[in-house]
Amino acid sequence: MISRHEAGYRRLCLAALLAGCGGGSDGLGPTGSPTSLRFSRDTATIGIDGNVALIPREVGGRAIAPEALQWSSSDAAVASVSAAGLVTGVAGGEVEIRVRVAELGDTARITVLPFISLGTAEPRTIDADGNVGGIIGSQPFIWSRGAGLRRLPNLPGTSGGGVFGLAGQGTAVGTSGGGDLENGHPVVWTLLEDGTATVEALPWDGGPTGFAHGVAAAGDRIVGQVFAQPAPNRYNPYPALWTRAANGIWLVELLPVPVDGYGAAFKVNQTGHVLGLVEADGPQGFTTSVVVWTRLPDLTWAREAVATGALGTVSAGGLNAADAVAGAQDDRAMLWTRSGAGWTSQDLGDLGGGEFSFASDINDAGTVVGATFDSRGRQRAFSWAAATGMRDLGSLSVNASASALNATGAVAGLSYHPESSTGQIGTLWPAP
Repeated sequence: MISRHEAGYRRLCLAALLAGCGGGSDGLGPTGSPTSLRFSRDTATIGIDGNVALIPREVGGRAIAPEALQWSSSDAAVASVSAAGLVTGVAGGEVEIRVRVAELGDTARITVLPFISLGTAEPRTIDADGNVGGIIGSQPFIWSRGAGLRRLPNLPGTSGGGVFGLAGQGTAVGTSGGGDLENGHPVVWTLLEDGTATVEALPWDGGPTGFAHGVAAAGDRIVGQVFAQPAPNRYNPYPALWTRAANGIWLVELLPVPVDGYGAAFKVNQTGHVLGLVEADGPQGFTTSVVVWTRLPDLTWAREAVATGALGTVSAGGLNAADAVAGAQDDRAMLWTRSGAGWTSQDLGDLGGGEFSFASDINDAGTVVGATFDSRGRQRAFSWAAATGMRDLGSLSVNASASALNATGAVAGLSYHPESSTGQIGTLWPAP
């Protein structure tokens, strides 16, 4: 389930196993040939690109030699089946998968949901072309519909990491080395036409580690967080902006925070405005603020507080070209828009659960995605638009959350499967 103000990112693989069962005689004829054939279940549900292994057995439970089996799909445009009985979803719909040996056979009905399954991959970002970036097995990855999933290289001497931002210019950003205080580095990957990628460490001043969280659509500005040293033997996290100079070198600057405060930057839009969080001491104790930084004509930065609450009670999700901000406040999904010299807030509601909702991203059309609960207590991925309100995106399992969306409305996130060893399925909801 999602934690407070997080859609929660966890890994998952959908694996439904259809195995044999039965009783009575062993089902063998006098020559040892099978006299009966059955699946233990006759239905399964998968997503597009998802898999389910069908294992036929004799009624007595004995396995049948694979080379003796003949497989067929009633509609290969919906789901295909291999000679080993692995069914792969191709398009939304229903299909019958049949297996035969001699005169015996059985049929399983497979439902393919119209969502793309990314298996154990954990999506964090999606670009305008539908490419997805994130984490798989603690490693950074990029996925595309045509090329599938590929892991990205780490910096020499590091392992682990993830992709947290994608730009349409073949640029991915994130962390190499897991982002811990020992070996995490903010990095930028350049994706090459031959399917390979190069990795470059982003510079920062002082401190042991850092993260790159977001990148502008043009790929020329990156935002994130670095640990800098305001005093001997002390490191604080600060919001950072990297800008590519004319000579290709990345230049870093720290964005302003209150004295003794700290923060992080998550998104940068086309106009150069930056969204992030700041935590600082106030009259009522430490507070958290959703903030937008704007560069002034004198090249300094102005910091606007969009929303402020007690420590940890507000969070930032997304920023679009119109400076609309999606996030959460006091366990409610919120949309903030500029109103004169200030900001107007709107509670985006829920799907009937009434206890928690979180907005994780917003696109330039004003569509917001996130997670909430429905009236049955299920965690659901949602999409919200001013014209339609909140709607359930569906799921490859009981529970789901949406992490990011692109300009066309395609959404990346997770479905949560309680019977899976990892608990999650990377999910891509195609544009409506």
